[in-house]
Amino acid sequence: MSVEIWKFDLQPFGNKVVMPTHARVLSVGFQGEDLKVWAVVVPSNVQKPRIFDVIGTGWKADSKACGPFVGTVFHPAGLVFHVFDHGYEGDAVSSHEEKSHG
Repeated sequence: MSVEIWKFDLQPFGNKVVMPTHARVLSVGFQGEDLKVWAVVVPSNVQKPRIFDVIGTGWKADSKACGPFVGTVFHPAGLVFHVFDHGYEGDAVSSHEEKSHG
């Protein structure tokens, strides 16, 4: 099985990023002015929307937006953003956590 590293665009707030299933997120960062997430993927895997939240320092956010942490990134203009990975659409991370604690 061959793997590749792909990059995907992110925007502030919620994002649905279509990527191959079982992708492993490596990092997030700015490439120039554009926010990116890099992941190891198996290109032949089924593609499915994956949910990421990007929240700026000092922004109000729903506690559910602050799911599994990916990283903090620094915009060239001085803004700071925090990225959270909620997994693939339909594979509710929060539902899994509730079941394991309840």
